Amino acid sequence: MPSLNVIGAGQVGQPLARLLAEKLHLDIHCVLNRSIESAQRACDFIGAGKPIDSFTALSPADYTLITTPDYALQRTAEILAKSQKIKKNMIFFQCSGSIPSSALHEIKNKGALIASFHPIKSFVDTQRSLNTFEGTYCALEGDQKACKILEGWAIKLGANPFYIQTDKKLIYHSSLVFACNYLISLAEIAFLSLEEAGVSRDISKSLLQPFMENTLTQLFEKDTAKALSGPIARGEIDVVQSEINVLTIWRPNFATLYKSLGEIALTLAEKKGSLTTQDAHRLKQILGA
Repeated sequence: MPSLNVIGAGQVGQPLARLLAEKLHLDIHCVLNRSIESAQRACDFIGAGKPIDSFTALSPADYTLITTPDYALQRTAEILAKSQKIKKNMIFFQCSGSIPSSALHEIKNKGALIASFHPIKSFVDTQRSLNTFEGTYCALEGDQKACKILEGWAIKLGANPFYIQTDKKLIYHSSLVFACNYLISLAEIAFLSLEEAGVSRDISKSLLQPFMENTLTQLFEKDTAKALSGPIARGEIDVVQSEINVLTIWRPNFATLYKSLGEIALTLAEKKGSLTTQDAHRLKQILGA
């Protein structure tokens, strides 16, 4: 039975290790956390494993899942590389969305294989993330042999694996920031703008929810250009200029963002074919494109 060590078994490591143990029947060896207490809690959740709190107590395994915080990945690799416990063709993989597998290069130099396995999923609620893992998209990059094994694991777990370029890892991750984190930021701007217009936060939520949900539905059914609406798509030059003016007075940073996003909307409007050449040229001047 293939063996698995887990280093830094927290919100991500615990559900992943449990899934690998239950669904793929991997034998959980050591679970290494900063304290024996946290390691024991992790083992209790996983349902297997020996809790340890030092690298010296770590026994070798066929696979090692590293789910430490991003800032600790390279240091963890350095410690492991000096541990004399790495054997050729062992596989070490991490789950960072922004740090590439190459952060584990010290391990690779010892003859092991390295990879990154990043589930596009929130792991805030450990139990919920365990129960809803099926269908999750997982980004893979790293050594080909290691990635092929992880790809097979993902499929067996009911996930959807796909590959990204190692040297484009940060650009990949920024896409998720735009799609998720900054979507929240844009919603907050909308709430603040409605509050400035005299609309309460409760009413703002009620009116924006169906509006935003419909926009997302149109986006994924029709793609970006076809889903675009609003003053830029309609070539309403006076409206765009007036809104930039009022935002510049009220919140200059909002005006800057309005223009930056407007440039992208203008590109989509041109692709959609909803603007005359003259309107497109005038909007470019207004937006500073």
